Amino acid sequence: MNQLSSNHATGYSHFASYLINGDASSLTKSEIAIADAFADYCGRSIIDCSTESFFASPDNGGLKGDCVEYFLMPTNSEDTNA
Repeated sequence: MNQLSSNHATGYSHFASYLINGDASSLTKSEIAIADAFADYCGRSIIDCSTESFFASPDNGGLKGDCVEYFLMPTNSEDTNA
């Protein structure tokens, strides 16, 4: 269920390699499930992330931790010329 209304979302920083490059080598099965739920929340459109991390909760819920902003591919309905 994608409830985003922007082109970015806050998520855990240690999921970046998996979410962007598909490298799950450092994650447990339960972490992969949490990362997959975040990817589903984002419409599986994650293309990059910020380089600076900060302490926050992921946009789709969860405990506070080290997070980054994940950048999402614009949808056809968004103005990409802005």
